[in-house]
Amino acid sequence: MFWILTGERMLNAAATIHYTTEAEKQAVENSLGINKGTVVPLGIDSAIAELPLSDAKGATPPDSSYMLLLSRLHRKKGIEILIEAFETLSNEEEFRDWRLVLAGEGEESYVQSLRDKAASGRSADRIIFAGWLDGAEKRLFLRKSDLLVLPSYTENFGVCVLEALSCGVPVVISPHVDLASSISASGAGWIAEVNCEDLVEKLREACRSKDERVRRGNAGKRLSLKFTWAAVADQLVAMYSRLRGSGN
Repeated sequence: MFWILTGERMLNAAATIHYTTEAEKQAVENSLGINKGTVVPLGIDSAIAELPLSDAKGATPPDSSYMLLLSRLHRKKGIEILIEAFETLSNEEEFRDWRLVLAGEGEESYVQSLRDKAASGRSADRIIFAGWLDGAEKRLFLRKSDLLVLPSYTENFGVCVLEALSCGVPVVISPHVDLASSISASGAGWIAEVNCEDLVEKLREACRSKDERVRRGNAGKRLSLKFTWAAVADQLVAMYSRLRGSGN
């Protein structure tokens, strides 16, 4: 209804359409036949990697190695598959000391279903529901994590991915996270399909080698510099200057 009444007219009349990723732009333009897009990403606060952790007074992360999902707890995030993959991995002798931290909130009945799923497996004591994290607690969990995991079925950006990279933490994400091409090209993490088998394989590779996590985390830190608010602001100014200069 929106498209028929005003959406098509509004988009066709726009000087440009602002997308946050190239994948988002391509998806819209391929489906709607509109080709006037400009990609300017969302920004992140680079200070998340530098601000002190002494103010953290709430939840504390595990003492052992852990992978972190930092997100709204929603069905589209692929969390059920992540729990299954983690259980498979953590019951291998080599990875028994690893923990999975699920940090976020969601619809109460869905979160309870995740808790029930985690509790029914052999790795129940290794899966931690940390609740919503913000401020110093969020920085603490991010910076001490060994890996950030986001196996979403769809994700048009993924700010938590860039926040992890800015802290030097490598990522395991699905190809449906629209930052996946940048992650792959820069070598900042691993790309896993949203199925248990492939996710286990990528998690196993990531968890097995600390040196490889450090290498990819450093690559991610370099990549994250392109997404600071200062860099994004320059791109926004350039976009509006171009539009003003063209008379639109």
